[in-house]
Amino acid sequence: MDDDCLLDGELHPSIRLRLERVRELPVPAVANLHGVERGADGRPALVWQFVDGRTLQDVANSADARGLAALRAEVMLAVESLHAAGIAHGGIHERNVIVDGRGAVRLTHVSPLLYDDPRADRDDVTAMFERLGLPAGSPSPGSGDDGGDGGGDAEDGSRHGLRDAIRLRAIIAAAVVLLLGVAAAVAIAWYVATD
Repeated sequence: MDDDCLLDGELHPSIRLRLERVRELPVPAVANLHGVERGADGRPALVWQFVDGRTLQDVANSADARGLAALRAEVMLAVESLHAAGIAHGGIHERNVIVDGRGAVRLTHVSPLLYDDPRADRDDVTAMFERLGLPAGSPSPGSGDDGGDGGGDAEDGSRHGLRDAIRLRAIIAAAVVLLLGVAAAVAIAWYVATD
């Protein structure tokens, strides 16, 4: 971890609280943070869940444009789900996006500093896929745009459709989290009342 996360060689209390928020994330597209351990050099290091799969960088080497566009849509869904939980990733790149055998993506290494600007994550995703060979304006799979000239309206429509799908999934995820919280509160109240 970076030196600005430490106070007298220990994890800074505000960073510890922020990491607790990351550990409690109800976002399936984000690897679980198990905790903080001391590395061989004595410095604190984050311990993340092992995600079986390949990095996006490795997968992109054998993917065509349509496959990359599908992966971009999945990464954006994962990012928006993370944002719906109130956290920005803060450092998305090709090596911390893992693609499993089914093609599902998982984000790892959410920043312990908890960046608060979701636009930076979106910009990181756009730049990452540009580095991988997919221009920012490339249509998503199933958009009906064959990539030829004159497809601007369909392209804009597919982006709005993707944005709407991301928002819908984020709303559903937030509703599930809210319902789980209410269920937990009811269970605790029932337990206390019957004890």
